[in-house]
Amino acid sequence: MSLDAHLIQAHLNTKSPSVAVFDVVTSTNSVLKDRMANSTSPQVVLASEQTQGRGRRGRSWLSPKNAGIYLSYGHLSQKPASALAPLGLVLATSVASALPAPVHIKWPNDLVIQDQGRWAKVGGCLVEVTLGLPSPHLTILGVGLNLSLGDGQSDASVPDQAWANVPKITDVNRLAATLINQLHEDLVLFEAHGFDAFQARWEALHMLKSQAVTVTGDPQQRFDGVAGDVNGMGQLSVATDQGIHWVSAADVSIRLG
Repeated sequence: MSLDAHLIQAHLNTKSPSVAVFDVVTSTNSVLKDRMANSTSPQVVLASEQTQGRGRRGRSWLSPKNAGIYLSYGHLSQKPASALAPLGLVLATSVASALPAPVHIKWPNDLVIQDQGRWAKVGGCLVEVTLGLPSPHLTILGVGLNLSLGDGQSDASVPDQAWANVPKITDVNRLAATLINQLHEDLVLFEAHGFDAFQARWEALHMLKSQAVTVTGDPQQRFDGVAGDVNGMGQLSVATDQGIHWVSAADVSIRLG
């Protein structure tokens, strides 16, 4: 299961961005940010391996060789900076739409499936924004998907959480092209209509909806409640005995028992 730039390019729509494929990088987001420093066109970077892959809130993202798709999409947005807050939710919605298996989203942008009676993570997203003065704003949209994670890996090199591989993937290059095409289409839609165009799609994939959850942020922020919808800023509503909390950045987990 190896990435090939020519095979990916063969399946891309004519308006999709150019693609560069690397054997190994520190992180695709970092490489793409450097490549986009003086660019006025969207670009995509993929790698077979990352040595310093990153996830949300500064966490590392396990990226062993040929075990997944590690992709970053560079997009120049003309929208106001305040309108970019829900872009992570847009990204997760777009990725879920490109995958063949039924995939749900755990707020804000983890990709999960039902696996052996439990929710298991198959991928995640990371958005990094460099504000322009004025616009456009450089947005680096990072995606990591598990395709054969665990094959030949030691117990120390697999995630310490419930995880699974995206099922039914037989052609990684076609999947990469499908993902890039979907991202291009959805970013055009986002630029034209913002998160309003995605809210119903996101809600349909929202696995925390109506679940009893625990919200954990910094050491001073921990509370229980019931997860509800998201607003136009991508914030998650959590109903508690004290009223509705709108959560912008935190870990939200299903409360057991």
